Amino acid sequence: MRQRYFIVALLVLLAAWAAVTRPSAAPGLAALATGQAFLVGFWLRARSGRLVPAAVLAFLALSYFGLAYSLALVIGTPGSGRFWIVLGVGLAILAPVVVLARGLFRESGRAGAARRST
Repeated sequence: MRQRYFIVALLVLLAAWAAVTRPSAAPGLAALATGQAFLVGFWLRARSGRLVPAAVLAFLALSYFGLAYSLALVIGTPGSGRFWIVLGVGLAILAPVVVLARGLFRESGRAGAARRST
């Protein structure tokens, strides 16, 4: 668990550093840091017996956005058309994973509720 805290702190510091030195990189790093923070929150709640699937979905969505944004930043700056094309294609490729995970959590929640009611 300490490693997760370290990763979150490292990404937050990296995002803050990027905001000062290269502002165009800050949104991607901030999304990655926030996604990791949601994952830490999920694990903390899981240890106490309260699972929150929304935290996993937020982790997936923010991590995939940060990944797509960082990849698009390698290709070009946010002022170029190539950046937006790569970002759009990257999000179009990764978005179905989040949508499918949402459906999976919804179905598992219904099955769990049905078991509890019987």
